[in-house]
Amino acid sequence: MLGGFLSFALSFCAPMAWAKQEIAAPNPSSSPINPAGLYQGIGDGPDVASQLLLTKEGDFRFQLMAGALDLWSQGQWIQADNGTLTLNTAPRPKPPELHVQSMEKKAGAPISILVTTPKGRSIAGVDFVIGFDKGQSIEDYTQSDGWQADPAEKRIPRWISLREPIYDIILDQTPIPDGANDLRFTLIPNDVGVLDFINATGILREEDGETFLTVSMDKGSTSFVRLKPDKEQSGEEQKTENKP
Repeated sequence: MLGGFLSFALSFCAPMAWAKQEIAAPNPSSSPINPAGLYQGIGDGPDVASQLLLTKEGDFRFQLMAGALDLWSQGQWIQADNGTLTLNTAPRPKPPELHVQSMEKKAGAPISILVTTPKGRSIAGVDFVIGFDKGQSIEDYTQSDGWQADPAEKRIPRWISLREPIYDIILDQTPIPDGANDLRFTLIPNDVGVLDFINATGILREEDGETFLTVSMDKGSTSFVRLKPDKEQSGEEQKTENKP
């Protein structure tokens, strides 16, 4: 259940980065701000939509949608005496993985690359770099039927690296056995799309009648503004209306 999260119908692709920014320390002399409520990402617009729900029971729900990118998380938050929040995803997600399925020699065939799901469905749009015994490497991406080198390519492939660009799933540079030209890989999704909050820090502040929350993770920070109760109710109604 996503609680008071609004329903989003987005047809764009602009992944949101956690922007580096300065975070003001909480004022220990003031009473901590009650953090419970529904927050919307500051700067959300036609290309990004994100919300963070903090319940009074100490749970949180997070959702971000940006075109093909769809991230969410749930877990618990606690508030220190000085008002600082700590958020942790629970249960901890298992990251997606790219693995070598097989690297074999196929006589008379050009170099080929195929990335599939565990059930064998081909995955398009996986970037790769393949290095050779001499000359420049090749950078390209897979199609629905994989990828094949020009039959005139006679160099010996030595290594390959892959990256699924939407969720940034990476297989680091991997050696290719001598003579292998049929290269197959498996993308194991695991908990793909779950954003892992690991001791994320939340700083609350009030300004001009608004409550702001800046959440900081290792990769940077992003800010939210708490929605007014009437807007939270409007979101609940929209969610109900959009149910099939």
